[in-house]
Amino acid sequence: MMQLARDDRAADDRVISLPDGLARIRHDIRRPDLSDDLLLTLIGDAIADLALDFSAEEFACEKAGPELRSQIYAALCLPSPVSPLVMPEQALERSRLTMLERLRLTFRRLAS
Repeated sequence: MMQLARDDRAADDRVISLPDGLARIRHDIRRPDLSDDLLLTLIGDAIADLALDFSAEEFACEKAGPELRSQIYAALCLPSPVSPLVMPEQALERSRLTMLERLRLTFRRLAS
């Protein structure tokens, strides 16, 4: 497979580990909910769509330049975020007290 072009690399030519590279990508795209496997698949699809000649693992492990990263990030087709909705529980049925009983309770609270 072709190595990333030298001008596409950042000034620092160090290769980082795959978990660190994936953590960086998650941070860059602000999607901590994506698993490693899904993220690698999505990056691989974006690389294939752009007709680039390297793997998702190579992209994650190497310090690619900002232009190349932004191209691949722009081509990512991310799934909708999966997070539970947090809604407060509240009763939806109306109080069964009559209007007079509600008024009596209100006056009683005010008098106390």
